[in-house]
Amino acid sequence: MPFTDPGETMVIQGLRFKIKYGSRGAGPDAPNAGGLIIELGENEFLVFGINFSLKVEVASGETGEVFIADKWEYLVVDDQLKRGRCMNGDERNMTGCGPAPEIFVFKVDKHK
Repeated sequence: MPFTDPGETMVIQGLRFKIKYGSRGAGPDAPNAGGLIIELGENEFLVFGINFSLKVEVASGETGEVFIADKWEYLVVDDQLKRGRCMNGDERNMTGCGPAPEIFVFKVDKHK
C-alpha cells in the first residue's frame, strides 16, 4: 500500500496531526495500515501502528514551530511493555511506523 491515501487530520492540544497510510515503495502485498495515538500528558503521546506516517504541526490559528523532542521505542518483553532505545535522529516534525508493528512514545516541543 503506497502513500496514495489522502490521509486524515486530527487536532490534540493545539497540535495538528497529519496521518497518511501506506509506506514508501510498498507493493500491493504490503500489510494493511493503521494506528492509535494516545495522549499521555501535556505534549506527550504514545503511538502504536503499522504502515503510516505522522506529521505534527501547530493547529490552525496558532503560531510557532513544532519539533519532536524525544522519541523512545517500546518493546514487549516477558509480557510487559519496556522502554527501548532513544530514536531521536532526523525527526523534526515527522515520524511514523513501518511495515512491522511499532510502539513508541514521543514528546513535542513547541516554539512560538
